[in-house]
Parts: sequence; structure tokens; C-alpha cells
Amino acid sequence: RPDRPELRPAYQGSNPISDVWALASLRMIATNFERSVAGDARAREAMALASTYAGIGFGNAGVHLPHGMSYPISGLCKSLPAVAAAA
Repeated sequence: RPDRPELRPAYQGSNPISDVWALASLRMIATNFERSVAGDARAREAMALASTYAGIGFGNAGVHLPHGMSYPISGLCKSLPAVAAAA
């Protein structure tokens, strides 16, 4: 364990806590996805909660950092390479 918080790695990766949140989210999605698409309000509520659970798992694993940093980096790209090559 690092002596000071600033010495901790920003990315911790998969760990038991993030796995619990991810598994709970996947179970909720498996149970409610089809019904939510069909318009079941309770299933839609469960899908919203599953999304929150997944976000907690992401945050706990540390993968939220590179995901969040990708937005400003992507904003620097003014054209997509495939589109530019086709032009």
C-alpha cells in the first residue's frame, strides 16, 4: 500500500468490488432488457439502476479516467481518417 494517496495508481483494474457491481448490473440487464424494450416501466427503472451499478463498477476499477479523457482528445480530431481517405 502506498505511503501517500498521490502515489496510488490511477487505474486499479478489475477487483472484487468492481466485479460485484458489474455482475449485479449484468444480471439486472439479462432479466429486464427485453421487457424494457417492450415498454414495461418497471423494467426500464431496473435498466436505469443497472446503468448506475455499471458506472459504480467502472469508477471503482479506474476505467472511468481514460474514458473521460477520450472526449477532449477526440475533440482535437477534425476529421475521421476513413472519411478523409475516401474524399
